Amino acid sequence: MKIMKILLPLILLLVATSLLGHVEYEKINGEFIIKLEECVIEDSLEEFIMTYAFCELKEKMDISFKNNLRLFSFNPKLINDEYFKSLLEKDKNVIYVEHNYIIGPLPEIIPNDPQFRNQWALKNTVFFNAH
Repeated sequence: MKIMKILLPLILLLVATSLLGHVEYEKINGEFIIKLEECVIEDSLEEFIMTYAFCELKEKMDISFKNNLRLFSFNPKLINDEYFKSLLEKDKNVIYVEHNYIIGPLPEIIPNDPQFRNQWALKNTVFFNAH
């Protein structure tokens, strides 16, 4: 079950990317999205952060309190990001670690229904100058 929680978002991203065509993305240097074990709460979160004080680890955002998913920043001048990722993956408090990315604009999606203009039930205000 744990593996599905990790793989499902990745599979959905891959499917969406293949359906929409090429999507540009850029890795944000010095940021990781980390899913922590449920036992890591406020007090132990500070302890977790202090463990990695050598690279100036800081919590930037609580992405999902319910799922203990957080965005962290660190100083990439102090540690190689891939090496740091491998350290975090070995931590017993970490379920998974991913780089943070900026995803560029998605390609414009044009409906392929030749009768799209004639669908009176839809309020087509954006596509094909519909009325």
